[in-house]
Amino acid sequence: MSILNAQNLICEYDINGSIIDANESFCNISCYSIDEVRGKKFDFLKFNHSNAYEVLWDIIRKGDIYCGKFKNVSKDGKTFYVNSTIFPIYDKDNEIVKYRSFSYLRTEDEEEKTP
Repeated sequence: MSILNAQNLICEYDINGSIIDANESFCNISCYSIDEVRGKKFDFLKFNHSNAYEVLWDIIRKGDIYCGKFKNVSKDGKTFYVNSTIFPIYDKDNEIVKYRSFSYLRTEDEEEKTP
């Protein structure tokens, strides 16, 4: 788990999509402290608020796994790209109690595509 934690931006969300926890990597890249991100909605960093987020929530609320790429903007205005996997966490009664995302940076790959 420590390797995953060091190599990924990890967040946990309540069943309504608000951040309840984030790892140090997420905070460092986003330039927000954990206290600043707690309670924020999942898409607060996103560059483009399209219906992709509605689709994402429809998928994970059904218990499925979502994988996708996001363009984000940090607190200091820098753009960064991530590939994210977002999935539900269940309790002993098989009820969804929260969601977790594992994301890895793709910024260098995306910047190389730009002429």
